[in-house]
Amino acid sequence: MMACQFCADEDGNCLFPYYGAAPHTCFYKIPGSTIGQSQPDPRESWPKHFKEDPDSPGEGAYLYCPECFDRAFMLDEHIGIGAAGMATANWHYDSEGTAV
Repeated sequence: MMACQFCADEDGNCLFPYYGAAPHTCFYKIPGSTIGQSQPDPRESWPKHFKEDPDSPGEGAYLYCPECFDRAFMLDEHIGIGAAGMATANWHYDSEGTAV
């Protein structure tokens, strides 16, 4: 699989897809906050490549690299995690984020 300078790990492999916290403001950027007091960004501002886990609000999958996805490859065709792969992994979205 192809990877760009933004999504490659130390071995040159693409880091996507990966599971993690939804886009948020870290606690250390919020005056007076401590660990555990990070605040999720408004859902309408979340990037297209992030899909929230319906079983765990505030967490989800970053499906592809937003820097190289459009110009380098199509998720379904090249890394095999398209609609069928996501359904197998209990992640019911296609590469465009549409529920399947």
